[in-house]
Amino acid sequence: VARPRQTVDVVVPVSRASLVVGPQGETMKRLEKMASVKIQLDPEYVGGDERRFYITGFPEDIEEAKRLIIDRPL
Repeated sequence: VARPRQTVDVVVPVSRASLVVGPQGETMKRLEKMASVKIQLDPEYVGGDERRFYITGFPEDIEEAKRLIIDRPL
């Protein structure tokens, strides 16, 4: 039985978003590999001092990616 892939969003402070992306997107690429997900920054989200990321993958991988984005020192 194929497991369903999902897409969820996570909103973080701008200061955290810049750390998540990293220089030339390198940190975001590393996080994608670590959690086996695809991470995209929503270019149209205008949340003042916040930014939105979309994470696509299997539910358990998404949870790992969210943990890395929100909690992990980058």
